[in-house]
Amino acid sequence: MKQPYYMAYEKRYQAVFSAGAERWGHSSDDEVLYNTLKGWVEENGLIGKKVIEYACGEGACGVILSELGCIYHGVDISPSAIEKSAKLLKKYPNAKVEVFDMVKE
Repeated sequence: MKQPYYMAYEKRYQAVFSAGAERWGHSSDDEVLYNTLKGWVEENGLIGKKVIEYACGEGACGVILSELGCIYHGVDISPSAIEKSAKLLKKYPNAKVEVFDMVKE
């Protein structure tokens, strides 16, 4: 049976990481990303609130949102991306990530 197109992301993450790259997407020290998320959190009163991110990738937004005081839950189809994001987020007790296929589940 043919796999859905979005399952290709796992292969891409594996290729990027096996080539020695630290990340494929954004970095949590991206100043533009940080300022954008900070403004969003402040404007919407999200400090101490639950935030879910679909297609969280390697967890850059999760780190920033956790640092800003959100209760973070990230999901992604890629086990490799979730493994990377779990390592980044392990120091944040109010953050969790999991492999999740939002199309099937």
